[in-house]
Amino acid sequence: MFERKSNIIYLVFLSLCGLMLALLIGTKILKKDKTNFSENYNTTLKVGDYIIKATNATYISDKKEMYFYLSAKQETGTDLHTSSYPETTLISFTFRDKNGKETKKRVLEKEKGTDDVTKTVINDMTKKYSVNDIDDDYIYIYIEIVSVRDEYKEEDTKDEFGNVYEGKTHAKEEYKCVVVIDKTDIKVVSSEEDDSKVETTVSFEKPKETEKSSDNSSSVPDDSSSDNSSDSGAETTTKSTDNSNSETTSVSADTTTTAGNTTANGGNGGGNQTEKTSAATSKKEEKTTAATSKTTAKQSSQTTTKATTKATTKATTKSTTKATSAANKPTEFRTEPNMPITLKLGKTTKIKAVYTPVSYVPALKWESFDTSKVTVSQDGTVKAVGYGSTIIKVTDTKSGSTASVMVTVN
Repeated sequence: MFERKSNIIYLVFLSLCGLMLALLIGTKILKKDKTNFSENYNTTLKVGDYIIKATNATYISDKKEMYFYLSAKQETGTDLHTSSYPETTLISFTFRDKNGKETKKRVLEKEKGTDDVTKTVINDMTKKYSVNDIDDDYIYIYIEIVSVRDEYKEEDTKDEFGNVYEGKTHAKEEYKCVVVIDKTDIKVVSSEEDDSKVETTVSFEKPKETEKSSDNSSSVPDDSSSDNSSDSGAETTTKSTDNSNSETTSVSADTTTTAGNTTANGGNGGGNQTEKTSAATSKKEEKTTAATSKTTAKQSSQTTTKATTKATTKATTKSTTKATSAANKPTEFRTEPNMPITLKLGKTTKIKAVYTPVSYVPALKWESFDTSKVTVSQDGTVKAVGYGSTIIKVTDTKSGSTASVMVTVN
């Protein structure tokens, strides 16, 4: 009994495992069959100086004919060095046999001279590519489009010394993009259903993978000079006002006290006392007025002296700074050697900055006008890295003095 139950459980387990395995294999097969291989179809692409778009792929079942449209538009305008009009260089169909093995049929391959494709020019922008004798069991179509910029040389230029520099030579460049069209994305019609209407217009969207630039530069104004000026003015005004109020208040207090005392004594002294009080008050007022005038004159003298001192100090400082700057600027500044230098490719040499007086300490900055020919380090060491001539310039950032020498690589 126990053995029979065990066998039943084992058989059920095997059945479940087999069912799960069958489901897994079936899912993989279905998933593989549902894979869509389309890439860049009906999409605006950038190739060289053009934007392109592959559209309207159609399969005529009774003729076993397939066609699609390829439109191209120049993006940068007319130029001597723009890339060539995009050309389709490879078209291949991928098939899968009964065993699931994939094979390819190349109907257009420029490199090998294969061309079973009919090209029809629709207009300046669009061409129609047609292929005959294609069985309908294909999986997808693979298309390569190429644009070429031929080798060219830039115009020769002159530097500030009148030396002529040979223009840079640009190597040939090839731009390629790929379009894949899955069978499920291709319209299937019969000869009668194909309306044969030519696609004469196409709309281009923003090209795929177009680069973007942003300018994050900003500037901050320097208001330090206006701030210092305002603070100085406020300080002077405050000091003058405080001194004036202090001394004037003191005088007024004395005057009030005297008047009070005079009035008190007048009660006991009668009319004569009042006259004496009036005379005393008048005399006190004169004294107060004189003291006030003296205070005002003193303050005016102090303010004038302070302003004069400040102006004199500022002028002296400016003159001293200017004199110091002139004294710190070298009277002579040149390179050594200061005659044109010739180097072999890969060789190095060192250029010195010579200045007078020798006690002057400069802040040197070295630079090469064309680093593709000669490089220079900040100690004056130059290295020949490419054929041609360029200028090596040294600048004293403290005084603004400059010197230069030409280096030729052969």
